[in-house]
Amino acid sequence: MWKSKLPRSRKQVSSLETLNRPIIGILTLHSKKPFEEPAFFRSLLKEGERLGAIVYLFSPKDVLAAERKITGFVYTDKWVQKTFPWPDIVIDRHHYLSKSAAELEPYFTLRQQSLFRFANHFLPDKLRLHGMLMHADFLRPRLPETLAYSPQELQRMLEKHEMVYLKPLKGTGGRGIVRLEMKNGNFLFHSRNRNRLMKHGKISSWNRLFEWLERWVSDGEFLIQQGLQLDIVSRHIADMRLLMQKDEQGMWRITGHGMRIGSKKSPTSNLHGGGRGILTHKILLPLFGHERVEAIVSECFTLAFETAKTIEDNCGPMMELGLDIGIDRQGAVWLIEVNAMPARNLFKQMGQEHLYRLAVRRPLQYALFLLGAMQADSL
Repeated sequence: MWKSKLPRSRKQVSSLETLNRPIIGILTLHSKKPFEEPAFFRSLLKEGERLGAIVYLFSPKDVLAAERKITGFVYTDKWVQKTFPWPDIVIDRHHYLSKSAAELEPYFTLRQQSLFRFANHFLPDKLRLHGMLMHADFLRPRLPETLAYSPQELQRMLEKHEMVYLKPLKGTGGRGIVRLEMKNGNFLFHSRNRNRLMKHGKISSWNRLFEWLERWVSDGEFLIQQGLQLDIVSRHIADMRLLMQKDEQGMWRITGHGMRIGSKKSPTSNLHGGGRGILTHKILLPLFGHERVEAIVSECFTLAFETAKTIEDNCGPMMELGLDIGIDRQGAVWLIEVNAMPARNLFKQMGQEHLYRLAVRRPLQYALFLLGAMQADSL
């Protein structure tokens, strides 16, 4: 049985610790409401119990470094906060990309210290990540053209591609995205603001477009990305979400995948924005036929493993990656985005409860694998 080697004070010893159970902390954010992903976290705590670990949630403000204690959270019939022993390993689930600077300061301060052993690193912003991926021969032709936003680059990109996306460099969940199309001298836009509210309209000149966008981009840095013809389901944006995770032996595995179909007129397919999940083959088979679909899915798998290798070569060890993969009208495969802290509700939407549970369990199994490797190295 795994046994913790980290020293703890007598006051921290509890009946749970006498069983020598591994202790896994889940770093997240709680402010006005306890947590952003309550259902997922409840499942994570339950799976941790099944695996024989002590698992709790905590935020940077819950760390009592001098006392080597954490005032973390667990769930019974409600969220309960109490004092826990120092974690043997920490899984970072702190969604930092869409938070204010004031909220992020304690998080980055914590990550820069050497208080914990972390199971996972985090990704750079979307533009820096794109630059990293462009160095991989296999990935380069499958990446949409992507540049930092400026009015000059926007005009060039629209004249070249006729459709582009504006995305915040540090955004997630489809927030702050604008899809722009140039048609007959007009500019059609479909947008989703920071609160995920959609807005649609038409702008008749470059000057008016730049004035409108100046207000839109005023609260952060944005990129421009080549638009793709992903409306393979009539009048709906569709893409594949592929989840890859490391398993209990530290190996990358494809946990599962499915197609996300965006709501009508939505610029994105995100489930949080009203999208729905459908089995991959159910969408692709009528469009491309069995043989072509098998080739497309195989290419998506290769894309996933090449992406993971490239990211780890540049950023350090990762634990899981959610890939948003576009499949256009011709069946070409495109890597749109990569998320290091992906959701997994897609599997529930598709009725694949077994994959949802596996997707919850694997990060804990990988954390336990790292602890076993650390203990073996110390012998």
